[in-house]
Amino acid sequence: MSERFDKAITNKADQVARLSSDQRQELEGKLNADDMEMIAYQNWQTEAHAMGLLTTEEAQFLYFSLGGENPSASAWNKLDLPKKIFITQLMGEIGKKLGKG
Repeated sequence: MSERFDKAITNKADQVARLSSDQRQELEGKLNADDMEMIAYQNWQTEAHAMGLLTTEEAQFLYFSLGGENPSASAWNKLDLPKKIFITQLMGEIGKKLGKG
């Protein structure tokens, strides 16, 4: 994973650690996603990489985090909360840059 992503996820983990159990559970619920969202995220990461917005290492991290060839909610649900927060925020930024968010 890139240093930029590693630092951001560590920062999110520190923030999550300060949340109560109820707050973490609520956030997990808000970050539920369906297969169509994961497919969209996978397409966005591909476009962002092609445009030079992501390094190959960053694009690969996202590719595998989202389920690889078969992006799915089940792959998403296996991620820890800090990664979900980071990826959700990153995809929001990417979506805006691609004119999709």
